[in-house]
Amino acid sequence: MSSFFCAIGGGEIGRPGKKIETYNLYKQILKLTNIEYPRILFIPAASNDSDSYCEVFKNYFENKHNCKVDCLLLIKENPKIDFIRKLFFQSDIIYFSGGDSELLMDVLNRYKLKQLLEETIDNGINIVGFSAGGIMLFEKGISEKQGNLKIIEGYGFIEGVFCPHSNKKEILKIKKIIDKSMGRIILSEDATAFLINSKKETMLLKENFNKNIKIVKLEDQKLVEEKCFKNNNSFA
Repeated sequence: MSSFFCAIGGGEIGRPGKKIETYNLYKQILKLTNIEYPRILFIPAASNDSDSYCEVFKNYFENKHNCKVDCLLLIKENPKIDFIRKLFFQSDIIYFSGGDSELLMDVLNRYKLKQLLEETIDNGINIVGFSAGGIMLFEKGISEKQGNLKIIEGYGFIEGVFCPHSNKKEILKIKKIIDKSMGRIILSEDATAFLINSKKETMLLKENFNKNIKIVKLEDQKLVEEKCFKNNNSFA
């Protein structure tokens, strides 16, 4: 499979006191790289460069999935663009964490990283975004802060609107902030993902049969589901 963008709706990877919810989901995603020991560059800017997030992420992907993990701290370390470029192009996957969507976009815009990300996908490097990171990949996203939903502008690598943690958001609140002109809305529950490769082939990935991810459009004030996308139910 060619290089891909992948937006993940949420799901635990082993924070203290939390059960892992995404093992099969990540196994499917990593398998699509066709690399035995993928090198992941973790960018936790949306979490304000949380040290504990880096530790949990590194432990999970190195111990559970045989990956090599590097962390890029854009806020705390203020790296030079040449250093960022070097890390990008020595990675198999660039992974953007969950957290604050607006903070993430502010940081990425400060470094003017959109063009560099476009270059990486052209060079066969895969880009994964979790929750806030997934919103960044789309034209727009539905973010939640203190119970309030808000539309966030993304980079538009993927067409449409991404709604992570959709199982934790009220449909009526979602309908109030979207309109027909936004096109397709991806309602991604925790432990589900929307993946599109450089050939424009799309997959909907799920941890198991109990998880759900839908592509919908607003028509006559109703969310109508599209059925034209491939679902991967292997859970391998």
